[in-house]
Amino acid sequence: MAGNIHPTALVAPDAELDPSVEVGAYAVIGPGVQVGANALVTCQGKIVASYNGELQEFNLSARTYVVENSTGEWLVCGAQ
Repeated sequence: MAGNIHPTALVAPDAELDPSVEVGAYAVIGPGVQVGANALVTCQGKIVASYNGELQEFNLSARTYVVENSTGEWLVCGAQ
């Protein structure tokens, strides 16, 4: 199991996480999930962000994301 799991995250007991993986607030990792050092993840829900006072909605469910640790910083990039 990963070393850094936020207290609000839900991680299934049988999930296998690389020791480098960090699990953020309110994340849900289901049964049988395997997360490696360079993971592809899918999200559910949306983000509403404000740019110059204009609200824009981004659907997180529309793509798969690549998550990787690069020089100590976690990067998330839309992959598909």
